[in-house]
Amino acid sequence: MSVRVENGIVRLEGVCGVEDAEPVFSAFSEGGATAVDLSGANKIHGAVAQALLRFGAKIVGRPADPFLADHVAPALERRRSGGD
Repeated sequence: MSVRVENGIVRLEGVCGVEDAEPVFSAFSEGGATAVDLSGANKIHGAVAQALLRFGAKIVGRPADPFLADHVAPALERRRSGGD
């Protein structure tokens, strides 16, 4: 599995597929997670991104993947700050 939760932080690692959306959603809705660490993620499925957008996840760690760093992380930050 590409999702780990440690101390309220959801850590995404490697390629996060559609099957990872439910554990991400659960971590925020039921597990009390408040942030996501994207530094270990290579790719994330749109459903995972939607779950993160839904909860306005705080970003911890900069993604190495250029698409995540240039597009997904900024969108999450805008959502968190109320810009979207």
